[in-house]
Amino acid sequence: MLGLNSFRFLRFRVAGESGTFQVAVYDGVCADSLSRAVAARAAVPQEAFYCTATQEADGPVVPLSAALVAAIPDTVVLTVHMKVTPVPTPPVRAFHSSMDLPTITEPPMTGQVFGPKSREEAGVSEQAPLHTCTVPLLRMNRVQQLETLSQQTGQMVTAMERFNRLATDLANERTLLAWIRTAMAGIRTVFVFYAIDGVNTLWDYGVSASEILMAVLVLVLLFTGRSRYYAIKELILKREPPATFGRISLRYTYIVLALATFTTTLGVCSRRWQKIQ
Repeated sequence: MLGLNSFRFLRFRVAGESGTFQVAVYDGVCADSLSRAVAARAAVPQEAFYCTATQEADGPVVPLSAALVAAIPDTVVLTVHMKVTPVPTPPVRAFHSSMDLPTITEPPMTGQVFGPKSREEAGVSEQAPLHTCTVPLLRMNRVQQLETLSQQTGQMVTAMERFNRLATDLANERTLLAWIRTAMAGIRTVFVFYAIDGVNTLWDYGVSASEILMAVLVLVLLFTGRSRYYAIKELILKREPPATFGRISLRYTYIVLALATFTTTLGVCSRRWQKIQ
């Protein structure tokens, strides 16, 4: 697994903001992954930003690549700038003061153009240049881009949650198999006691007690493992797990195991058990 020592941290700041943020990268990271991480953290579209080595927008542009991880010093802070796509405006036509401006019945898609009557009602002089209002359009495009980025981020988070649930479910199945293997080992131990006998009737009861306790332990292991498996499987499907998981306690397994261990230890240490010839 990768530890914190395996990462290098690149520092970034968003143009116009005072704070900085870090992106943890590792050797071999691809340029596309690094670009997506910076775009998601800076809340900008991946195709609509660029990084410079200085805070000025016209500073040296630094491409985000795999070689950047090993080449850039730790003290350098890259600045993230938002690319602004210029909106084309119609050419300005000169009109004489004695002539009325032509009436535009259908405004262009890029903005609102005033006709002669609306220009007079709005108090716009005849000498004002005829152009489109690009600022609201840029803001609208930025809002749409942010909404698209938010939807893509939500889809990525949902996909990551599904993969995490799948990994947890597989780990839960491996735990159930471990319970089954332990129970099978207990069954083998039960049959081992059949080859042991006590020196008298009293110690025969001890051998029988150990056999019974080991058999009960096998049943408890199977029941406990199955119960805890289905409890975790039900919790995996919930988006917000509750405070208590509702799994069966292990104290019952410990009690049976402690009794079986006690009887076995007593028989072994007293040298009152012997192997059947």
